[in-house]
Amino acid sequence: MEASAEADGPAKSAKRPPYTPEQEAAARAAEASAAAEGLKLISSNTSTSGYKYVKYLGKHGKYAAYSSGKYLGCYSTAEEAALAYSCSIKDKTGIVEEAEGWRLHCSRLFSSGYAGVTAEGHRFAARIRCRSADQNIGLFDTAVEAAVAYARAMAAHEAAREKQRRAKKERRKEEERQRREKEKRERQQREEFNARYQYEQEQRKAKYHEQVMREAAEAARQRREAAAAARRRGGAPGAGPCRAGGAGGAGGAGGMGVLGLSDATVSGAAIDQLVELALRKGSCARRCLGLDLFASRDAARKRYLSLARRLHPDKVDHPRAAEAFAAVEAAWRRIDEEAQWNSV
Repeated sequence: MEASAEADGPAKSAKRPPYTPEQEAAARAAEASAAAEGLKLISSNTSTSGYKYVKYLGKHGKYAAYSSGKYLGCYSTAEEAALAYSCSIKDKTGIVEEAEGWRLHCSRLFSSGYAGVTAEGHRFAARIRCRSADQNIGLFDTAVEAAVAYARAMAAHEAAREKQRRAKKERRKEEERQRREKEKRERQQREEFNARYQYEQEQRKAKYHEQVMREAAEAARQRREAAAAARRRGGAPGAGPCRAGGAGGAGGAGGMGVLGLSDATVSGAAIDQLVELALRKGSCARRCLGLDLFASRDAARKRYLSLARRLHPDKVDHPRAAEAFAAVEAAWRRIDEEAQWNSV
């Protein structure tokens, strides 16, 4: 189909008997004629003759040439039959590369010489493959007209595909933009939540420290009042209302003073003194346990367990044992919550 000064030659898979000297001369002459006319003898690996649309007739020892299902004749050599086929293709199509302003799709895979164009009788059909299916374009009088229709359909098909690609690209860009906006919103929400949580934590800590300072101020006021009352009575400062027990005198080994008490003192104190200690200290959690205001959590837990064993209502017979036990337990819970907040 394409103009060339050389012949392809028969395919290596051709199954035919060797030529006689006369046939060899005829074959060389056919090849020379093809080269002179600018034709190409098209070889084929599936044909027994070695050339496309050339069939070896073993019964007659001849070679038949066909073109689009039409019988062209019998020849003594395969080269002569291939030359007849090439001449029929050239005469029918007049292969050109451009027509009507369109660049045609030339192809050696089609007998017409144009991609998507096949001969059907005396006319040519143009088909385009779209989505793994052939779509008929129409029937035309010449192969060139069919090739022009094919080129036009291919251009429209490529334009549609390019439009789909652009739309898909725009859709992906829009999805990416939405995804980034969503991530940005989620990041802002997390930052706002963390800031709000941090603010609430700081407010809770400030409120707790304010409560501690208020309780410390109240405890200092009670100590001053107790000292003033003791001076008015003429006794020692530890003999006033802030003593946990014992008759008169300064807070000794058995006394329950205002400041922190030792574990030995608590263990040896009477139940009445421990009940008075638990119920007299007011809202100060550590003083309710007989501890200093700055005692640690571990010291508070140890004192709580010691007082809980001594003041448990099931173990002591005191009218206010249950009330004192509840006060000790509440004081320990407040100290434990304070330690948890401070550890955040």
